[in-house]
Amino acid sequence: MLWPMAVSKFTHWRGAPLAGVALTVLDENGAALAHLTADADGFAEAADLPAPDAAYSLDEANSAVRPYAIYSVEAVLDGWQTVVLNGVQVFDG
Repeated sequence: MLWPMAVSKFTHWRGAPLAGVALTVLDENGAALAHLTADADGFAEAADLPAPDAAYSLDEANSAVRPYAIYSVEAVLDGWQTVVLNGVQVFDG
């Protein structure tokens, strides 16, 4: 299943959507896998990102395979500080 990303601005603990944010999803090697843009509601379309099979995260005996993929997400918008989220865990499904 694919989930869209949401981008919001926060001031004094209150959030509001932030339109036009350019989002880049990078794999662990720094390769760009998706380029997305937040809409007026702060949402970006879903990105089809590879992740290990869900069975790995459901197998209690699994200690050999990391059950998720790790990505970085960069958010850029003119007039705002660029934000990079490292270590974003993405599971299958």
